[in-house]
Amino acid sequence: MTLDQRRQAYNLLADILEYPGPDYAEKVRDCLELLEGLEPDAAEHLKEFLAYVESVPLGRLQEVYIATFEIGGICAPNIAYHLLGEGTKQTAFMVKVKEALREHGIDSGTEMPDHLPLALKLVAVMRDDGDAASFIEECLVPALQRMTIPFRNERSPYSRVIRATLAVVKNDERKLMEYSGGVNGD
Repeated sequence: MTLDQRRQAYNLLADILEYPGPDYAEKVRDCLELLEGLEPDAAEHLKEFLAYVESVPLGRLQEVYIATFEIGGICAPNIAYHLLGEGTKQTAFMVKVKEALREHGIDSGTEMPDHLPLALKLVAVMRDDGDAASFIEECLVPALQRMTIPFRNERSPYSRVIRATLAVVKNDERKLMEYSGGVNGD
């Protein structure tokens, strides 16, 4: 995956992990189209998700999103919660992430700085592969792995998006580690 493709993939995944709007199916299609040749496992998950998106009205999709990701939902979309639980460590982490978002020109709006779509957008704009690899390895992969756990007993179509995102991030982690000499290098 080239740097431009990586940026595009992370931004598209971030878009489809946001609350669905009128052009939502188009965003999913765009992401699927990009990933089909690059990340077959991720693309397979998105194909199933797109079939669901195209089969329900937008209002129903929005209800499912809320039931999945909002307060009391199946899966919190906040990486600090999955990495650190609640408490002072989580607060310190979020301060660092908010600072990184600000440094990279990303406005968190009303979302917490550790909101998964914001974290994906952050990786998309990181210019240093070492920083991106560290953030992916230390934050995104473990958080996404934990995010898949609640879906084992729940049937939300968004489990497919989380699994697709995890597949992209894990493959990117491996490639970035190889590139930076972290794997088989010294």
